[in-house]
Formats: sequence, structure tokens, C-alpha cells
Amino acid sequence: KAYNNNTTNDVKTKNAQIKKVDDDAAAASKGQDFELTSGTDKGAAFVGTAKNDFFDASIAQNSFTGGVSNTLSSADKLDGGAGTDTLHAEIVPEFFGVTGDNQIDIQPKTTSIEIVTFEAKDSGSNDVNNNTLVTVDAKNMTGVQKIGSKFSDGDLVIENLTTLTDAGVIRHTSDMTITMDHTD
Repeated sequence: KAYNNNTTNDVKTKNAQIKKVDDDAAAASKGQDFELTSGTDKGAAFVGTAKNDFFDASIAQNSFTGGVSNTLSSADKLDGGAGTDTLHAEIVPEFFGVTGDNQIDIQPKTTSIEIVTFEAKDSGSNDVNNNTLVTVDAKNMTGVQKIGSKFSDGDLVIENLTTLTDAGVIRHTSDMTITMDHTD
């Protein structure tokens, strides 16, 4: 795109030109938005682009049980592709079976998704089973550069965090960032 290269001493004009360049650069690097489902998300439909993709794993209404369920699950296999990709997941305890009594850790398989945030949801005061802890087993999440909690009001545990790159190379833990942002 062409920009006004004329020299000017007007600060407003310079700032407007800088903002336009920044906005155009951000738009050029924006990739695709992927919306996960309460079913199994894997395959070509969940492979990112060469740009900065966003994987949205918001909680969904589960028509089978009538409650809500995670859209990020242990059955998911996501590939961010190139770029700096982000996964944000709202999560509650994952269960197997039909009653919800048998809980397991959420264990997705991700590669090339560099930024991961989890929003653990509080089960509320009406939870007679006291299912307040949400656990993510991150052993199959490679290439992560930044991972943590964002706006969680439930108890979140991220365990077995791997330092492996997508190529299987071991990194130092100092090469990763663990976050806790706006928690309850």
C-alpha cells in the first residue's frame, strides 16, 4: 500500500500514518479463527494457516446431557501451522461415561500453538460432588511458548507441561512463560 512519505512536522499526521502502518501490518498477519465443537476436533479442518490463527474453545451447550461441556477435550488434535497462534479454552472438569461421575484430566494434543490460555469455570455452590478442580494435562502440547490461566474463577491445575518444541527438541523452562491473569 502507498503511504504519504511527505515529511511533516505535524505530530497528528505522523501518528495517523504510524497507526495506519501498524493496523495494516496486524491485518496482514491475522489468520483464521477456528471454533471448536463439543465433538472431536481434528484433521484438516483444524490445521492453521501461515498467519496468526485463533482457536476458540468456548464452553458449549450439550444437548445430550442438558448441561455445558468443554469444546477442548482429550479427543482433540489441533495444529496451529505457521505464525504465532493462540488457543483460548473455557473449561470445566472433563468426564467419561454418561453420568459425569468419572472425571479425567483434559489432555488435548496440540502442535504449533504458541499461546495457550485456560479459563477454568467455577462449578458453583450447588455442586454436591464438590467438583471444583479442573486439571489440564499438557504433556501432548508441543511448541507452547506461553501458557496459563486467564479470568479463571475455578481451581485450575496445569500439569506435565512439556518443554518440547514441535520438532521434539527440549528447551529450557526459561524459554517459556507461565501466566496467571485476572483470577478469582
